[in-house]
Amino acid sequence: MQKPVGQLGWPLGPTIVHHLRKMAIGSATIPPSEQFIAIATLDNSLVTYSLREGGPDVETHFEVNSREVINYRPVLPIVSTSSELILKGTAVGDIDVLDPRTNSTASLHHGTFTFIKL
Repeated sequence: MQKPVGQLGWPLGPTIVHHLRKMAIGSATIPPSEQFIAIATLDNSLVTYSLREGGPDVETHFEVNSREVINYRPVLPIVSTSSELILKGTAVGDIDVLDPRTNSTASLHHGTFTFIKL
């Protein structure tokens, strides 16, 4: 079962400053292995950090920028699977998939009135 970040005792606020760039956190997930944290930011990017004792290791920052161009900042859902894939919702209803072991990405698209069951 995934643990909310706050239950792990790490001092994460609503923003992260990395290399002088401030990122607003929309949502975050930690897989059952607790090896990394994945963050969906309010600017629609997906950011991962490896975890170490005491919290995220900022030197392991990896970011995937969204291909969507939107004029608002939605809070998009993000989850990790038991196989440690990261799934992030998009503003257009697709699902971005990231494999943090290889940093490869894919996108699940669906047609009108079609549901994706995972």
